[in-house]
Amino acid sequence: MGYGARMSTFSELGLAPELVAALESAQIVNPTPVQRMAIPAFLAGKPAVAVARTGSGKTLAYALPLVQRLRAFEDAEGGPSLPARPRGVVLTATRELVTQTTKVLKTLTHAARLRVRNVSGGESGHDTNITLRQVCDLLVANPPRLARLVEEGKIDLTDVRIVVVDEADTLLAPGQRGAVEAILSAASVASPWWMSATMPEPIRQWLMSRPEKPTLLMSKDAHTAPESVTVKNIPCRHTSRGDAASDVLVSLGPTARGIVFANRRETADEAGAALRERGHDVVVVHG
Repeated sequence: MGYGARMSTFSELGLAPELVAALESAQIVNPTPVQRMAIPAFLAGKPAVAVARTGSGKTLAYALPLVQRLRAFEDAEGGPSLPARPRGVVLTATRELVTQTTKVLKTLTHAARLRVRNVSGGESGHDTNITLRQVCDLLVANPPRLARLVEEGKIDLTDVRIVVVDEADTLLAPGQRGAVEAILSAASVASPWWMSATMPEPIRQWLMSRPEKPTLLMSKDAHTAPESVTVKNIPCRHTSRGDAASDVLVSLGPTARGIVFANRRETADEAGAALRERGHDVVVVHG
């Protein structure tokens, strides 16, 4: 039985009344399984890895204890944070996720009187400089962007008390892990919080080998997709994503619909063009 498994309300999980009130105003009353597991563990400062599928409430599972603990740190240490010297950091995989996570956190930080800022890849230097001049209790960022700003001396992580690594299955993959490790080293945080939708065996082994020996909090649906979603793995390293998606749509019939994700604008445009050439109605959306 995991942390908080028998607790049925946010108050029972240990959340402060102002955070419970903020949830109730958003008509969020009952914690999800991953929230029941993760919130008590993170409130207690336990090193943990929480794994649950997308759409299961992972963001609130770390955001609620993060805000509560940062408020407690600020009260105990006397005085607010300083510009470019956050006390909490959330790392996530894409610019779009930085924006989404910031929106969720702002609904909670208002009640706790904390200021949340963000930096991400693709934004202008002017926008970043504006962010760096503002008081920042909690920073949401893409790891490569933040690691570069730390290396340049533009952000100081010595005051950081909590680091959350969201989308750990993506951020700890080869080519991504170096920036995360650089940030953790600069912040000197002994027990980061880890969140993930899946837990590939190499990443599990790496996490379990860390000095803090985090507890693995695994939701029953961690490796499953929603029942309405059909999962197909189609290698397309040497094939256009658009062509591969078209083949799937054709195989599923004339009413089939789908989404193609791409990590670059150019790739998204190429996939859209390939689908149009094969007669599909397509809308391309950039971050």
